[in-house]
Amino acid sequence: MNKENNLKYEQSKSNTNDATLSNTNLFGQNSLNTNKTINNNIININENLIVIKENNQNLQQNNIDNKCDDNIYENNLILEIMTSWNLPEGYKLTIKNKKGLENSLIKNSQKNPDDKYIVYFGFQREEDLNNNPNIDYLLYPKEDFYDTKFIGKHFQIRYDINEKLYYIKDLGFGFGTFIKLTKDIKLKDNFLINIGETYIVFTLNQNYDENESENDKNEKIGQKYNSINIKVFSGDEKCDNYNFDYFSNPTILIGRNTFCDIIIEDKMLSRVHCSAFFVDSEKEEERGWYLKDGNLNGKKSTNDTWFYSSEETLIEDNMIFKTNHNLFKCIIQKEIIN
Repeated sequence: MNKENNLKYEQSKSNTNDATLSNTNLFGQNSLNTNKTINNNIININENLIVIKENNQNLQQNNIDNKCDDNIYENNLILEIMTSWNLPEGYKLTIKNKKGLENSLIKNSQKNPDDKYIVYFGFQREEDLNNNPNIDYLLYPKEDFYDTKFIGKHFQIRYDINEKLYYIKDLGFGFGTFIKLTKDIKLKDNFLINIGETYIVFTLNQNYDENESENDKNEKIGQKYNSINIKVFSGDEKCDNYNFDYFSNPTILIGRNTFCDIIIEDKMLSRVHCSAFFVDSEKEEERGWYLKDGNLNGKKSTNDTWFYSSEETLIEDNMIFKTNHNLFKCIIQKEIIN
């Protein structure tokens, strides 16, 4: 009898332990599921907070845009130093729309009416700056280039009060003002670019004689500027001259590689640094030669292609230009006018 009771007791104890172990496992699994659910809820809450933050930012931007639509804003232009021989990286100059450059050397009252919305950058001797400053911001040349030919206005930035846009133009002194090429650009006559240590001039050739009759000209008008002359200036004032025609060379590759149409021995150039191509369109404004950075497949060059700002060029947000051993980035900011 005692043996039978002991056996039942041991079986009951074993069942109790199994039940306890089973309940423990179940509790542990439930805890894991609960923690997982809590974590998922936290993730969802964080994601919702991010969405709410983005919506608030979009709402703020929409409010600014709506106010801008009401014509109660002006555009400010910030010029941020990317690299410079004498200015710290990140240094900023601010042009406050109609008010001009902050901390300008010239007071608005001293400016001519024609120069009211123009900011001039250049170099003047110290005695001239004290007596009669004619530039807003002083760009110091390196000592190696401290020469009278660099004295004067190097470039200007003009604010158009009607369009609320900024335009940049080189003024012929110093090393020139060159803009980074970020999209295809239509070539104009005597178009100057800089790649590496090389300068290139593109000249568009008319395919008819100016002395021809109007009838003869009209017959050939569709062939106008089909051919192009390219002068390459590199090391030791060396000049190489090339002539191309649309019919035989609709594309022109320029770079270090031996398969390029124009091969330039410049260690700062890419294998295909830039490309010229002809667009044959019935629309006169679209037809002509174009230039792009890199090869025709869209691969960009390593050290970029820069075009000379010989005439007013629209300043776009994030545009980059170089002048007088300085590299600037343009940042456009809207200012709400109360």
